[in-house]
Order: sequence, then C-alpha cells, then structure tokens
Amino acid sequence: MKSVLVIEDDPDTRAILAEILASEGYEAVAVGAGDAAVKYLGSHAAPCLVLLDFRLPGMNGIAFLQWLNKQEHLKKLPVAIISALRVDAEKEKASFRDHVVAILRKPFTLEDVLELIDSHCGESPPREEAA
Repeated sequence: MKSVLVIEDDPDTRAILAEILASEGYEAVAVGAGDAAVKYLGSHAAPCLVLLDFRLPGMNGIAFLQWLNKQEHLKKLPVAIISALRVDAEKEKASFRDHVVAILRKPFTLEDVLELIDSHCGESPPREEAA
C-alpha cells in the first residue's frame, strides 16, 4: 500500500486528510510537527508524497525542508506545501527544488489534494468493495 505522510499541526485538518487518504486506499501517516516527521522518516520507508504545513510547532516547514535537503536517502522525496500562509511559490520551489512539487493554499479542495497525490503516487489503489 502506498503511503502519504501528512505533517499538519491542526488536529481536525490532520484527521480529515488521513481519513480521506485512507478511504482512497492510501496508507495515511499523520503527524503534528516537523520533528515527529523526522522521527518517522528515520525508521520507516519513504512515502510517495509528503503534505507539509508550514506553520508547525517546534520544527516548522522551512526547517523540515532544510533537514530533508541534507538527507541523501530522501533526496528526491516529493513535498507539497499546504498552508494558509502566503508562500512565495517560486522562491520555495527554487530553494527546495529537489522536493517542493506543489503549493496548495488553504482552504484547498479535496479534488486538488487527490489529483496531486495521484500525480505523485500513481492512481488511487482500488477500494475494497463491501460484501
């Protein structure tokens, strides 16, 4: 099962994203801070995509991307920034060109998120039909 790492400090948004991803057939790993994501990535296989909020407690989105740039084994891990903050898309994409593949401004649509995930993880796995 393909996994997506959600790094989002808002518990409601985090839970909704995880639930939607699970319903679409992805393994959703959801954490509330950058340091928790670092811990996860240190002990698990890389996900097919990271959804990263920029405003996080402790290690924020920029600090997480800076850490990610130093990880040779995660050199090409795609990251989509999801934020209500105004993010200079061209600057962030240039600064973290090996990682930042998209920037979604909150509030985003479900369709936008799923299209982004499908483009980096492949089409959604088939859902199991209830018997």
